[in-house]
Amino acid sequence: NKRQVFLALGFSVISRVFSLFDFQIFRLLVDNYITKIQVISQSEFIFGVFYLLSLLAMIAVITRLTNNWQFYFSKIVVQKVGSRVYAEGITHSFTIPYQEFEDQKSGEIMQKMNNARENIQIFSVNFISVFTPLIFGIIFVVVFTFFVNLLLGVVFLITSLFLITIIYLLSRQTLEAQKRIGRESIILAGSVTETLRNVELVKGMGLEEQEIKRLNFANDELLRLHISRIKLARRLDFIQGILINLARLIILLIMLWLIYYQTITLGEFFSLFFYISFIFAPLSELGSIAMQYHEAVVGLNQLESILNIPSAVKPENGLKLENINSLSLNNVSFRYLDKGEASVKNINITVRAGETIAFVGPSGCGKTTLIKILVGLYAPEAGSLFFNQKDSVKIDFNYLRKKIGLVSQETQLFAGSIRDNLLFVKPEATEAECWEVLKNTLLLGVVERGDKGLDTVIGEGGMRLSGGERQRLAIARALLRKPDLLIFDEATSSLDVLTEKEISQTISRIEKQSSKTIIIIVSHRLSTVAHAKKIFVMNSGKIIDSGSHDELIKTNEFYASLWNEQAIINLD
Repeated sequence: NKRQVFLALGFSVISRVFSLFDFQIFRLLVDNYITKIQVISQSEFIFGVFYLLSLLAMIAVITRLTNNWQFYFSKIVVQKVGSRVYAEGITHSFTIPYQEFEDQKSGEIMQKMNNARENIQIFSVNFISVFTPLIFGIIFVVVFTFFVNLLLGVVFLITSLFLITIIYLLSRQTLEAQKRIGRESIILAGSVTETLRNVELVKGMGLEEQEIKRLNFANDELLRLHISRIKLARRLDFIQGILINLARLIILLIMLWLIYYQTITLGEFFSLFFYISFIFAPLSELGSIAMQYHEAVVGLNQLESILNIPSAVKPENGLKLENINSLSLNNVSFRYLDKGEASVKNINITVRAGETIAFVGPSGCGKTTLIKILVGLYAPEAGSLFFNQKDSVKIDFNYLRKKIGLVSQETQLFAGSIRDNLLFVKPEATEAECWEVLKNTLLLGVVERGDKGLDTVIGEGGMRLSGGERQRLAIARALLRKPDLLIFDEATSSLDVLTEKEISQTISRIEKQSSKTIIIIVSHRLSTVAHAKKIFVMNSGKIIDSGSHDELIKTNEFYASLWNEQAIINLD
């Protein structure tokens, strides 16, 4: 809000300028009354002193009021600036292509945004409260000094500009140290976030001491950099202090010389003396403000590293499909940024409402990559993806995804309650709808175990639930949207045989109840997809065959060998 910025700066300047008038009144008291006490009448002295003291009181009230309003508006501006910086980072982060997130740690992204917000807030408050009034104060004093004595005005102006320039140049020496601190803090934040996210593995494998040592080592390195920067700042502060005091002594010496030759009055001498102290004291803070400026620059550069990542390409006025009746892939190929060979090659499939298809094959054959293309997380490098015979490049994917339910291998649940996790995908869902999807996924027993119903807390990532219960809750969440396209991406791969069978039965029930839903199942376990209308067999990124389970057993040796191997493992 430009108005609030203007008010914050305006009140800050007014407060500083009015506080400088104190010394002008003191000059008038000395020159017109104190030094002339022998030549003026008592009534003239009392009236004059009372008048000037009344002005002092009025100035004090104005200064206090403007200072109070400056504090109020500066706090609002600083909070809004920080909030806006953070909001821009968050907003842009969600427009970044999914592949960029795969190459970065979420903790590092958050730390970059936090650094930018905190550093810009610290600098902003000092810019408004100290730097701006200091500059106007210097201008005021320089103008007054020129009126008092030309030589003194020139010396004061040159000295002020010299000190400001030297202090800024000295502060630049901390810039490289601040960049290193910024980099290390981002790395540490990413590591801590990653470790806490995998705390079950860390504790389960007895790796607490190892992780504590690793994180403390990174923390100690960050501490060492901070201490190194503090030592550098101490040296710079010492040099800055010497220069400021030397400049003050030079100006004071000139003033004493001028008063000796009666070029300036006693009142002017005292007012200038107070002005020097009043101006030079904030000058000593200028080094800190300059370092805060460099910190803010480093923080904003870190934020820019996020903002400079191009947003995912979206069509203008994209088509908003109200339902998904069919989807097809025509000669679709895709390769990852860091890989030379395509992960999926020349994929051609078509599926219509009410059909269930499956993709099977060994790990790494491109099944999950294909799913990410279907939901728009990856854009095909070659070929086209169609929904309802409409090219996906013309479709509003954000709107389309509301018609898609996705259950992935790594169940992604949020800390909180069962209700929180269900309403995450459909905030307007009724309690009856929540109970219905829980019933369809055989989760009523889990809810009834606790005494809080839908408000039963499941812990970070659903840690209080078993693997099968977490997967069923993920399925329930996907069903709550009543999706036109339901995708199970290796939804049973990490489960035991009995739990896998239960989940497979749940999926079968969903297929029977959802006669108009397109269901796509991805699995390397053939037993979970044997019922699918059509199974696509993948290997090395290609579809090498397709057909029903019975057809593939008879005609495809690769599929038959996979089936036989898994049958033997299940028997064991």
